[in-house]
Amino acid sequence: MPGRPPKFSHIIELDLPAIHPWRGPGRAQSIGQSTMHTLQSGYRGLSLLFQINWDRLLCIGFIVGALYLGAFLGSL
Repeated sequence: MPGRPPKFSHIIELDLPAIHPWRGPGRAQSIGQSTMHTLQSGYRGLSLLFQINWDRLLCIGFIVGALYLGAFLGSL
């Protein structure tokens, strides 16, 4: 019949709290903890990038400084 919604009896309903424990009781605490862990790992990753690439940032800074100095001396 065109008016009846189709039956999806072949699809198994999943118990979400069993698969995703953060959707069950105590959700706010685990969300806060996961956010803190995300911030900590992001900070560690960013500091690692700065430790590895500090010389590249210094090189870019020297190039920008040299261009400004050249523009200043050219305007005299």
